[in-house]
Amino acid sequence: LYGHDLDETITPIEAALNWTISKRRREQGGFLGDGVVKMQLANGVSKKRVGLGLKGKAPAREGTKIFSADGATEIGVITSGTFSPILKRPVSMGYVAK
Repeated sequence: LYGHDLDETITPIEAALNWTISKRRREQGGFLGDGVVKMQLANGVSKKRVGLGLKGKAPAREGTKIFSADGATEIGVITSGTFSPILKRPVSMGYVAK
């Protein structure tokens, strides 16, 4: 969802959208931001978009903090969430430290 899960400050690599950049473009560049994308492909990123399936009925909403499994460390933030009628449970997306 543009403006929540993806915006002008998030690269396709951070958003786990590597597949949207053709192999030729990844190798040759020639597009706005190609230097950053090449660097991130080679060295990795500091955050990564993840999908979460949640328990209960209420989805986590934008801005909700994501904590480590033990609950001790904040590791990210939710960018969007809704209830999935197919899965019959809440789902959310967010970014976590990698």
